[in-house]
Amino acid sequence: MNVAMYDGLLACPMCDEVTGLHQCVTAAIVRDCEDGAATATVSSARGVTTVRVLPGDAPGRRDSTVLGFWCEGCGVVDSALLIMQHIGLTRVEWVPVDELVRLAGTDWQVTR
Repeated sequence: MNVAMYDGLLACPMCDEVTGLHQCVTAAIVRDCEDGAATATVSSARGVTTVRVLPGDAPGRRDSTVLGFWCEGCGVVDSALLIMQHIGLTRVEWVPVDELVRLAGTDWQVTR
């Protein structure tokens, strides 16, 4: 899902509002080598979890960062913002939270 920004403000992927997206989950995914296994460190109000990620489960080909948000306009956001390096490019996109649950082996549910 494409990322929309208005005057430098990130818009909610569900309601397209910029009333306030609040970060509640962060994950740093660092690969051992290009296309290799990775370590995901997930930080949320529940604490910090570090897990190993198989090569096929990590997004992109290099390191990635995932940010989970909730929106003041529509409530829970079903997507997380993924920033990843792939084929020499840096991609920024909204991805379904369900795809990321398997990645970190942890609960990515976004709550206020």
